[in-house]
Amino acid sequence: MLVCIDPCFNPSISAIDSEKKVLASMTFGASKQKGFDLVPFFIQFLEDSKIRQEDISAISIYKGPGPYTGLRMGSSFVKGYGMATGIPIIAIDVLDAIYFEAIRRLHSNKKSAVVFIEGGPEHFYYRIYHPESVENALIFHHISNEGIEDLLIDNEAIEMIIGPVGQIDHRHIEIIPNAEVLLGISHEYWMQSRFTTIESFNPIYFKEPRVTVSKKLLTENQSLIY
Repeated sequence: MLVCIDPCFNPSISAIDSEKKVLASMTFGASKQKGFDLVPFFIQFLEDSKIRQEDISAISIYKGPGPYTGLRMGSSFVKGYGMATGIPIIAIDVLDAIYFEAIRRLHSNKKSAVVFIEGGPEHFYYRIYHPESVENALIFHHISNEGIEDLLIDNEAIEMIIGPVGQIDHRHIEIIPNAEVLLGISHEYWMQSRFTTIESFNPIYFKEPRVTVSKKLLTENQSLIY
């Protein structure tokens, strides 16, 4: 079975089988700011669900971009657990998960899209996807709420606008990262044995931009914490 951990957006743990059937699920009920103690929660999850360590084929987790506290604890746990047990891990990019969830819901082929995720009050992080380079879409930027209109004007060929930015036009699809979105893409990676090398797994944190000059594009080059 595959165990999926969302340490940030809807803090929870779920277990699914190869048919994508959810075998067990538990929510942390934790504060995104204050975090949570993942180790005893994971142990409780296994005990309550009667899951043995030998039943686990892989563990997936969001690797970011996302808030520092949840990603730091989540990534530290899965790296340590993977190294101790030999169980492979699958690190999922949040923006990729949202993009492919939209494609799945629309029963569509890859489309050009801009994917947003909330970075704090009135600002977002985003990545632009092009059908011919979806698998290599790595760079993301952040933008104020007021800058979104200009971004879309500059990229008028965009076919989908995905994320929690409010209804913009007919292209908009609202998908918020949660455990269900993580399960979908994680299962695909699991079936394809697309595991992450533990030694090279570095979560992508974002931090609150402190900008007082521009309310539009805050910056496209703010350093990130790796």
